[in-house]
Amino acid sequence: MRANRNTADYQFQRLNPLIMFLAFMRKFTMLLLVTLGISSFAYSQSTVSGKVTNSRGEAASGVTVAVKNTNNATSTNADGMYTLSNVASNATLMFTGVGITAYEVAVGGRTTVDADVTTSVNSLDEIVVIGYGTARKRDLTGSVAT
Repeated sequence: MRANRNTADYQFQRLNPLIMFLAFMRKFTMLLLVTLGISSFAYSQSTVSGKVTNSRGEAASGVTVAVKNTNNATSTNADGMYTLSNVASNATLMFTGVGITAYEVAVGGRTTVDADVTTSVNSLDEIVVIGYGTARKRDLTGSVAT
């Protein structure tokens, strides 16, 4: 009877490293899957669209919508609508343009981001449209009537 116990103990001792290795691999595999799942969720990219309006609720056309710290940008159409592709869920959108105050908003995982921009009166006074392009008012040498 004693010999049987020793044989069972010996067999268990031989299997113990294998069991420990399999338990380690199971934990490692679970950790790897969780890490990949979290990283893919954090860096998921989608298409973001929306409407840009001014303080009176009118569509703001020609506003540049850009993803902060990237080259990904677009402009709003005549209805104030825009669409941006490949936007990370944790990105920040910047709304800029002539005659408006720069505005930033966090995407926060949304696919629709609307913005209300405010008119900047100071910057409108500095741009003059001339027959063949644009120039700043202070750079003109001829007379300008307002």
